Amino acid sequence: MKKKYYKKPYRIKRKKSIFKNRFFWLGILLLIIIGSLFYFLFLYPFFDVKEIIISGNEKVKKEEIENLVKEQIQTDFKFLKNKNINLIKLKEIDKILLENFPQIARVSSKKELPDAIIIEIEERKPAVVFKQNNNWFFADKEGIIFQQINDEVATQTAEQMTIIQNSLLTKDLKLGERIAEKEIISQIIDLESKLKEDLKIPLKELTIVSEERLNAKTSDTRALAKGEDERSSSTTRALAKGEDERSSSTTRALAKGEDERSSSTGWEIYFNFKGDLNWQILKLKAVLENRIPPEKRGNINYIDLRFERVYIFPETYNQ
Repeated sequence: MKKKYYKKPYRIKRKKSIFKNRFFWLGILLLIIIGSLFYFLFLYPFFDVKEIIISGNEKVKKEEIENLVKEQIQTDFKFLKNKNINLIKLKEIDKILLENFPQIARVSSKKELPDAIIIEIEERKPAVVFKQNNNWFFADKEGIIFQQINDEVATQTAEQMTIIQNSLLTKDLKLGERIAEKEIISQIIDLESKLKEDLKIPLKELTIVSEERLNAKTSDTRALAKGEDERSSSTTRALAKGEDERSSSTTRALAKGEDERSSSTGWEIYFNFKGDLNWQILKLKAVLENRIPPEKRGNINYIDLRFERVYIFPETYNQ
């Protein structure tokens, strides 16, 4: 007798509703938490910037800094105007302040939760006076011009600060631009200090003539003992004597008018930037002490320290 086999009836299982799925509700809960946190951190008025604290400014007005910062912190977020402190980029604030205020040397911004920004300003300090054409400026020790001044202020500060001109510049500088490299400005300030304090030489201004040459003009306005005729004859005699090649080259250049001095504006000193400035100062000191007494210094046009030999012009200064 054959056995009978019966198939089990097939049952269709009903799918559980997604609303009964615990992972669905966990996901919804997670989205609610994230959305609430996002709203709280980036949209909730509690974190809107309400105070801007500024310190260290003297020349730059506080109101000008505040107005610029307020413009910078205003953020457009999905068609919403927002001043949320968590959306503010401090580096952008620092950058925009430095670009708009040449008087500022350094700026440091930081957030103070929940609603304040602290801005610390370090302004530039005048180290030299820069003259270009008929314009005068204050420049700091890094060579950055940051404030234009008038003739009266320039005259008043001439005794305390170095006046610098730069013949290498081919365009008029604007505030925030550099008159020379920081290292050159440092050399000039140090040189000026030694000339005034150590050698007691009154200076009027210093001019960067080339990458290798610096002219220092004194404020000794005593008239020359001899006129321009002596200058010409001295130059001719120097050439006629057949001095060494360097001397001849130097005197020929002078005959062409390299010297731009005027006898009524004091004598000059020529330095070589590429050489040892301390050694050149020592040579100048020796020349002044041993060869040119104070009462004779008004008779010279210049002292050239750029070469191994020191050149004094005119050579008849001691007559």
